[in-house]
Amino acid sequence: MGKCIFSCGCHIFLIFTFILVVLITLKIPV
Repeated sequence: MGKCIFSCGCHIFLIFTFILVVLITLKIPV
């Protein structure tokens, strides 16, 4: 399960989730 973080699929998923969290966080104050 540790290798999942280094796989392309999970890596892209983590980045996509991080971007969504940032966008939502920036949207709340606005």
